Formats: sequence, structure tokens, C-alpha cells
Amino acid sequence: MAERARQWQARGAPVQLLDKAEAAKALGTDFYRGALLDRRAGTIQPLAYARGLAHAALRAGAVIHTSSPATALSRDGDGWRIETPEGRLHARRVVVATDAYTRLVMQDIGRQQVILPYFNMATAPLPDEVVRSILPGRHGVWDTKEVLLSYRFDAANRLVFGSVGALRNTGLGIHRAWAKRALRRIYPQIGSVSFESEWFGKIGMTADNLPRFHRLDDGIFAFCGYNGRGIAPGTVFGRAMAAFLAGEVTADDLPLPLSTPAPTALRGLRSAFYEAGAQVVHLAEARF
Repeated sequence: MAERARQWQARGAPVQLLDKAEAAKALGTDFYRGALLDRRAGTIQPLAYARGLAHAALRAGAVIHTSSPATALSRDGDGWRIETPEGRLHARRVVVATDAYTRLVMQDIGRQQVILPYFNMATAPLPDEVVRSILPGRHGVWDTKEVLLSYRFDAANRLVFGSVGALRNTGLGIHRAWAKRALRRIYPQIGSVSFESEWFGKIGMTADNLPRFHRLDDGIFAFCGYNGRGIAPGTVFGRAMAAFLAGEVTADDLPLPLSTPAPTALRGLRSAFYEAGAQVVHLAEARF
């Protein structure tokens, strides 16, 4: 963490390495030996943000069709024909923005990624006296373990607690029990923990942990491979893609070099290993 702080500070970033006492003050717990405070960071409600972007797109004249996945893509004159269960459309250019959720078309995107499942669990809104003692600066937190954990407050004072793993089959009970143990260990003042909501999703991990820009065919483009950092980079890349499609910049001006999808070896086995390995870690962790 000290080396990370040194590198960021050398680039002029407002980051600060906190010792144990400073970390305890910022986090509301003495569980950690130290922390790295990044003053550029913040938290966001991803679904509310996505809805806000959709409303902005609609106001600008875009048309959004939900529940209509692209099932096939084929050449159609000077452009492309996209088939869906509800109909078809023609487009001169296509942007594939499905990242780790790419399924039926342009599957080369998915073949270059190892899937890392990640879950979140939200407590019921916590009492005011407990809220005041946890994350007084309302920071978002993640740790440095291989099977990391993360947490933040939402606007209603639910503590949203997450880690690597999928909430299905045996994973549901294992991860839920681990989350309760870990929360009580980090924040004993929280008392008995119950979760109001639980969900999980997929993170697409590339071989070098960096995103990609692809021209998949004539007129078909994609940014993908966000490695768990999709909200901020996805916004930046969306603006860049819009400028590119509008002819305002060239491919050489984009923030990533043009590349071709390269399949990742044993991706299915490695994805299964991440899911099973997270269960093994959480079965044992925070028991003592």
C-alpha cells in the first residue's frame, strides 16, 4: 500500500497513506493495520445511475428496447441486421456493450475473459447511533485480500457488504454466514446482522486485468473487459465511443489501442475455480 501511495502521489493524485490510528478514525474500526485514502473516490448506486443514463438518452432522442436480446447478427446490404425475439432492425454500425454478459452474438468477447462472480448483501437500515460509528466520512471500502471484501452505505443507511462468490447452490448459505461473521468481527457494534437484499453478478477478467477496444468486423466495435471497474471507465469509454462514431476522433485517438480478441485458455475451468475457491475461503474465514 505504501508503494501504491508513492506511485499515485508521483502522478499528483490526492491519496494519503493512513496508519492504524488514522485508519480506525476514518473507518470506525481498529480491525485494519492501515489504509490508503483516495480523495478522488466516491460511491454510487449503480442501478440508479444506469436509469439516469437511460433517461438522459431518451431525452436526447434515443430509443431503448428492453427484454429484446440480440440473438443473431448478419450482414444486410451496407450494414447489419440484428435479430431479436421481438423483431429485427438494420444498423450501419453496431456497438457490442455486453462485456461479461455477452452470450449469443460476438462470443469472442466472452472467450477472452475469465468470469469472476461477485455478490453484495445489504443490511436493513441501521440505527442512527450505529451509523454514526461506522464510516463517518461515508467512504467506500475494499481490502487487499485475494478474495477481497468491499462495503459502503447506501442513502437509506443500509450497509452493503460484498465479496467474491455466487449466491447459488451451496454458495448462498456459505457466503451469507461468512458475511455475518465478517461484519460482526469488523464492526462488533453492529450486533446481530440480517440482510434485506442479496444479489450477485459477473465480472469479466482479462489476462492482464486491462480493458479492450475491438473492431470485431466492419462497422462492429466494442469496449469490454472492465475487470470489476466498469462504472467509471465505462462512462469514459462510452463518451469516447460516441465521439468515434460521430467522426470527431479516429481510432488512434481512443484511450485504448485497437486489438483482436484472443481466447483465454481453460477459462471455464478457471471461472469454476474462482467460484468454488471463494466458497472454501469463506467457509473457513472469520471463524476465530
